[in-house]
Amino acid sequence: MDEKKSVIVEFFKQILLSFAVTVIAVSVAGWFVGDVTKEMGGLLGLGRDGLSYTSILQMFVFAVVTAVLKIVLFSEFLTGRMMLLWRTALMILLSFAAAVLFAVVFDWFPVNDWQAWLSFIISITASFAAAIMLMVVKTKLEDKKYSALLADYKAKQNKESEDKM
Repeated sequence: MDEKKSVIVEFFKQILLSFAVTVIAVSVAGWFVGDVTKEMGGLLGLGRDGLSYTSILQMFVFAVVTAVLKIVLFSEFLTGRMMLLWRTALMILLSFAAAVLFAVVFDWFPVNDWQAWLSFIISITASFAAAIMLMVVKTKLEDKKYSALLADYKAKQNKESEDKM
């Protein structure tokens, strides 16, 4: 039962974290380029004045989609023995495809404007790069933590075996 709760809690944490980061990133982008994008409509249609409720809900649905992708790709059940590198690459590819789909379906920017696409691709790539860097830092910190715990455990085991002699 606790494992199910843990998966559900992680799922919602992932959604909320992804949603918060997305809203903040889009808000910052809108603050910088809002005057330029206001005429284009779409995701930054309100320009520097903020985000519409519709845009916020679209970003929430996108966060749900990426959280589901993460659960599917990083669970042992469906991807089995797939290397972490391949899981990560597939996650990036599918998330990018979902972002493109959302951009087209929800008309986040004019789809026939190459400059808008270039800006979109640069921002998505920067987001993925930041996420990967955070994952690497987190993994290194966890590795350090678990290495220290293992060393402590081994030291205790050695001390206990010496005390028995």
